Amino acid sequence: MQRKTTRRGPHLETLSSEEERRERAGGLGPLASSFLGVVLTLSAITVGLSVLRYRRNNRDALGGVGRGSWNTCQSQLCLAHFRRLRDSLNRSTAPCEDFYRFACGSWQPRVSAAQTALRDLLDVAQLDVIRYLEAPATSPMSSHDQGGTATIFPNGRAGALQTGRPGQERNRAERAYHFCLQRGGDAAADVVMLREFLANRSLSWPERATSAPAAHQPLDVLLDLELNWNLGLWFSIRISPPSAPAAPGSKVARRLLRIGHGIVSSGWKKALDAAVSRREYKSRVRRFYDALRTNNFVPISDKDVEELRRDESAIAGALSDAANGGQSEMAFPLKQIHKLATPHLTTGQWLTLLNWHLRKLNGIRLTDADSVLATNVRLLQAVDNLLGVLSADTVLYQLGWCLVQLLGWMADPALPGRPVAMTQSPAETRRADCFWATQRAFGLAFLSGYVVVNYPASVRSAVDGILMTVTQTAIDLFVKSPWIDRESRAAAVEKLRRVNVTLWPPEAYLNGSAVDQVLKHFPEPGGDGVTMLRYWLGAFEGRRSLMGTKNRQTGTEEDAFLFYSEDTQSQQRALFRYHYFPNMLAVSLHGLRSPLFVEGGGRAVNMGALGAQYAAALSRAFDPRGVLLDGRGLTSGLWWGKESYREYERRTACRAAGADRVESFFEGLAAVEVAYAAFNATRSISDGNNRRGLLKRRPQTFLGLSEDQAFFVSFCQASCAREPTDRQRLACTLPLKNFRAFAAAFTCPVASAMNPATRCRFFEGTGPEPVAVPATSVRPSTTRRRFRADSDDPLSLQPTPFGRHMF
Repeated sequence: MQRKTTRRGPHLETLSSEEERRERAGGLGPLASSFLGVVLTLSAITVGLSVLRYRRNNRDALGGVGRGSWNTCQSQLCLAHFRRLRDSLNRSTAPCEDFYRFACGSWQPRVSAAQTALRDLLDVAQLDVIRYLEAPATSPMSSHDQGGTATIFPNGRAGALQTGRPGQERNRAERAYHFCLQRGGDAAADVVMLREFLANRSLSWPERATSAPAAHQPLDVLLDLELNWNLGLWFSIRISPPSAPAAPGSKVARRLLRIGHGIVSSGWKKALDAAVSRREYKSRVRRFYDALRTNNFVPISDKDVEELRRDESAIAGALSDAANGGQSEMAFPLKQIHKLATPHLTTGQWLTLLNWHLRKLNGIRLTDADSVLATNVRLLQAVDNLLGVLSADTVLYQLGWCLVQLLGWMADPALPGRPVAMTQSPAETRRADCFWATQRAFGLAFLSGYVVVNYPASVRSAVDGILMTVTQTAIDLFVKSPWIDRESRAAAVEKLRRVNVTLWPPEAYLNGSAVDQVLKHFPEPGGDGVTMLRYWLGAFEGRRSLMGTKNRQTGTEEDAFLFYSEDTQSQQRALFRYHYFPNMLAVSLHGLRSPLFVEGGGRAVNMGALGAQYAAALSRAFDPRGVLLDGRGLTSGLWWGKESYREYERRTACRAAGADRVESFFEGLAAVEVAYAAFNATRSISDGNNRRGLLKRRPQTFLGLSEDQAFFVSFCQASCAREPTDRQRLACTLPLKNFRAFAAAFTCPVASAMNPATRCRFFEGTGPEPVAVPATSVRPSTTRRRFRADSDDPLSLQPTPFGRHMF
């Protein structure tokens, strides 16, 4: 039989005729298989190219993230930020005609209930903390900023929880939050305890307490709740450590009492109005009445409910109006409080009651020479007016009703939660209430784990870099501005260098073991026989005890601020707050997230948003109020020099380019000038490296925007809203239409809406452009005096009107 020799692999093999026939018969099989393989390979290549093309196009839609753009962010948080930024743009609107509509026209919140960008930011901040607390301590956790869904929205919208959190054991404060969620306990025993808590303060609800000579006075009750329980209903008080002696040769160190808004404020008023509009108020009152009444209580009538609502509305309305009236700081010696803020309450009353309640706090004792810093003197005046107009019995009854609403849910899980402005499910309400209670009791110690995870050293360094660059840029602008005289320049530079910025907690509180040592002063949640309300009252007592003994142990009184953690819901007006008298700028941790800051987001985004917000607050150090105080707390008629004061006044009083619609917009104009200069400073460093060949030059567009354009879009993101008000629109457009660099970035024609022929400026230029309103006021006296105790003269700074119109 004839054989055929064929090559298979490296060897020669001989096939028989039978094998050869079988091979010929099946010859099409391998050919078909090969052809099919080629087709599949080409299909895979085609699909791959399509995916790559889609990803490239998608990157272009996001501004070409990666090598195709000047922005190279890669993290999920960063990409999510730019997706939201892209989606907020309304490209059908010409930016030179209506820039607010262009930048915010398609804006949508991440949390459905939020109406504004800053409200959305705060809701997401609280949401992320709750996600962190409720995630198992086994696996990584993604942030809601990434666009994922979550268990509970801060204002009560439910969703699905992504499980997992960094692997670490919960500390005692976090365990207290979980204990609170369990809803267990003896409701009857807790209701009795709530009645006793009220009675110990001469309060009663729903029964009206009879007047008695031994009854506590309203101010006594308000101070007790604030100083001993951190439940400041009408106002809050923070007492500073002793400062250096005020006068040369004096051995007496003075303290500063900072008095701010309390729990019953704007949020409470909105919740009350919502309950009334939904016709739920009467039902809410009766639920509390049924839970707290005894057999001796007289039935509550509809007339009683209406009187209760009327008085609560009057109190909440007065305190809310005062809080929303703009920042109106006033500083004065305590001995003048009755003359300047509370004519119905004497200095003696304040001192006696303050020292009585402070006696347990490490021997703190105040004198009438100590100073008061009223962060909003209108609030103190509103409190005084309420105590003068309403009878003591009415006030005490209302305080009892407020406490019942704040603490009732702890005693009986069937009771409504704290007043909120929207309808929530029982589970959502419970989460929000437990979060509030844990923050009130434990302060920053409750959030220490979250802070460590979400603000690592790299983030803290990036944020610090932005803030320091903005501060240094403001100093540089003063040094380089030719119209500012030497005296004014030196005073401004000295003051800016002395601004005390508060942001990060002490390093010790970023250490888990140090926080655990602090938390040992608090009761362990879930102890045998410990009911819910009993536990929380014990936690508030633990907080008071810790603050009173801290200085006698290893720390200082400065550590006490860690237990002054404000409610997230009240932070919107205080993300960046400059206090004139102590020359202090407080930055909230809640503000360090999208849309204000995103790690890796690039200089245009972070300087345009976070940098501008910080610059706006910093500019108050040299606004028409700020020039009355220097960096050391010295007050004078004015520290601005005579030589250029008229020009300073002219620039700060400018009303050009639409500014006539508000009283002033100095803060916004100074903010964009400083922030843009800081942005250019970082760009100059980068461009210098480019010229030296150290960095590759990047393309000029991102999201279809140049880097300058992205800066200005980011500047407006904090003002975005679903239904924007004139205030929010002007916060974005008014500073920008007065800024030349904006018109250049978008090539706006002269005399277009965003490029007016006449504009205002502060640092720019050697002389003023034409302004709509000339300066007419007279330069104040330049007699200097100390702010602190060596002078009895108060210093009242009239509010900068745009402070309540801008940020």
